[in-house]
Amino acid sequence: MNSKPRNPRYLIGHGERLTAEADFISGPKPEKHPVYDAAEVRERLVPRLKRVVQSVERLPAEALPQGRAVVMVTLHPEFLAKSSYPEKLFRGLGLRSVGSRARRVEPAKWSKTPAKDAASSPREVETVDLYMAAATSDLHRWDIALGGESRADGLASRMGMIEDIRPISDLDREGRVRIDNQVRQTGVAEVALHLPEGEERKVVPAFLHYADKLGVEVFRDLRIEVPGLVFVPVRGDREAIRKVALFSFVRTIRPPARLRALPSPRLTRSLGRPFSLPAEPPLNPAIRVAVLDGGLPADHGIDHVMSYPAPGVSSAEPHFTDHGLAVTGAVMWGALDGGARRPYGSVDHFRVLDAADAAGGDVHAYQVLRRVQDVIETGSHDLYNLSLGPDVSVDDDEVHAWTSTLDSLAADGDRLIVAAAGNNGEDPEPLCRIQSPGDGVNCLCVGAADRVDAAWSRAKYSAKGPGRRPGRTKPDLVAFGGSEASPFHVLRKRGSGHVVDADMGTSFAAPLVTRAALGLRSLFTASLNPLTLRCILIHSAEPDGNHEEDVGWGRLADEEALALCPDATARVIYQGSLPPKKILRARIPIPHGLEGRIRITATLCYATEISAADPANYTNSGVEIVYRPNCQKRRLNKETGEHSRYAMTKPFFTSGSYATEEERRIRHRKWETVLHESRRVDASLLDEPVFDLHFIPRRGVTDDKAARQIRYAMVISVHAPKYPDIYERVLAGFPELQALTPVLLETEV
Repeated sequence: MNSKPRNPRYLIGHGERLTAEADFISGPKPEKHPVYDAAEVRERLVPRLKRVVQSVERLPAEALPQGRAVVMVTLHPEFLAKSSYPEKLFRGLGLRSVGSRARRVEPAKWSKTPAKDAASSPREVETVDLYMAAATSDLHRWDIALGGESRADGLASRMGMIEDIRPISDLDREGRVRIDNQVRQTGVAEVALHLPEGEERKVVPAFLHYADKLGVEVFRDLRIEVPGLVFVPVRGDREAIRKVALFSFVRTIRPPARLRALPSPRLTRSLGRPFSLPAEPPLNPAIRVAVLDGGLPADHGIDHVMSYPAPGVSSAEPHFTDHGLAVTGAVMWGALDGGARRPYGSVDHFRVLDAADAAGGDVHAYQVLRRVQDVIETGSHDLYNLSLGPDVSVDDDEVHAWTSTLDSLAADGDRLIVAAAGNNGEDPEPLCRIQSPGDGVNCLCVGAADRVDAAWSRAKYSAKGPGRRPGRTKPDLVAFGGSEASPFHVLRKRGSGHVVDADMGTSFAAPLVTRAALGLRSLFTASLNPLTLRCILIHSAEPDGNHEEDVGWGRLADEEALALCPDATARVIYQGSLPPKKILRARIPIPHGLEGRIRITATLCYATEISAADPANYTNSGVEIVYRPNCQKRRLNKETGEHSRYAMTKPFFTSGSYATEEERRIRHRKWETVLHESRRVDASLLDEPVFDLHFIPRRGVTDDKAARQIRYAMVISVHAPKYPDIYERVLAGFPELQALTPVLLETEV
């Protein structure tokens, strides 16, 4: 982006002008009947329900806020879809879902064979455990109605979609309560509480009263609230903390998060080469990016970089400011091994670490998160770099406070938070997986590549995927982060001058991605929103044969090429909003007259609110995309003699075959916030092809009847090797489109 190429073919914008809303008309849905009949329900569930009631009766009254308990109800896998959720049944029983988790079960019975070949089909499948809150009186009433003399056959019949009922204490042996040596030695643990919407003033005060009675200290000022959960560190002896778990709305008790070691312990060797700060001004100084890190030396001397202490920090720590300067230098000029590149914008560096954090205290990770949260909530930036975080690898069953907090802050699509994946890639499974908040669905997680040339691969230390579902493709990208053989050259302050040192880590890969996003933002200003920047970065990445678990969607493309369309390629950007429960029909920009094989590549990113208490149903939005290559081909109904109102479909993002809800979630990425696929097609068979984007809202396990529109960005590339002028053909064939116009071009060198 430093110089103007001859006849530049800049990205094509305004793809949203090729879209139109349409009503979604679903076909007839087969009526779902309970799997188990009334007799089977009584035989299977009555003993389990009695055990649940007895377990609740043994709890102290103070552990039941307003006389309410949380129990576990497991749905049969055939009722996994939100449209099958038995809301009327649960409401009639006085049960309210306050959260969920994934669970694999082997049902005792199916209403239909789950696969064509029953002998070869796996019998253990995924479903959801529901955390259900109910008054103890309602649990007694349920028990009596189901198993009493009244023989409530109607109720028993309606319960035929329930696979299991059990007390929440059954989860203790599955990791609900984890008291390790760290907790035993320090007495500090993290408690996650279910926080049903509208009940904040009921659950939290009851928990504080209960903890106080046990003599357990609650760090109230460090409480982190996210949709559906509250995280808070506590201190007490081991037995007292175990008794905390009796509080019915406690979801988990686990060791407190600690910060990752900073700076990276993988310093290879010091170069100490003197470095003169470049005098070249940024391409667009008005565009500012926020770096949240360890701070900068007081005399850092970098123009267009401002340093601010986050609220609540004490004195600076030199090791942290070393790290902060290296990260800021990478945002400004990239890796310094090949000389400094031109800066694209200005940097506001917020120091969120202090000298007290260097001691690695038991609650400092929560203090740092509060500072990060304060900076983002009160700031006006739309690009953030976060090269720090807790030393916590992704957990498939639970969401971390850092992840859910940053996901909530980026849920509207107005902020792009770039997060380093972590340097734990050489740890044993599963500790080698990406670290929070890199598993955030609204965050861009960056791992490290070991070199810059074509023979690159994942750096050994770089954290690996997969992420939590939905969001399995993690890290999103990798960028050069350095290695023993090819270190990352970073900026340091030594005495009154600056030097270049050798280092490596995802801490330095992340700012390269932030820098690339800043370059696009500075070049095109308001033409590209933060979500679109994320979409372009992912769309342009190339895995180069590396495994998805190592590199996600691939390595960051060269920043000089991101603003341009590749040879024989037209790259069109769509950005806007998706209406709930409707279709947005997007025309694919294929000009008339093309023949032969072409390649269509499409990437969709969308922002979404989240349900932290529902890891199995974490995203509140899903987008299903249907590909219709020929608008003239419509299926004929032989009985009515009428053609379908919709054009026929072909697979693009999905396999095209009928899939169960479990398969749609896993293989078809139904609730994933990023979809990316590429297909070779015969251009002569295309006639006004379209993608139909269907936005499906939910709130946890249930339907969201008050859903609002969500922000989306989509990039479609048409690569036609036989047509070097495809770029010009697309612009001529679709006058609604327009090549993006860079700003400040006259100041480029």
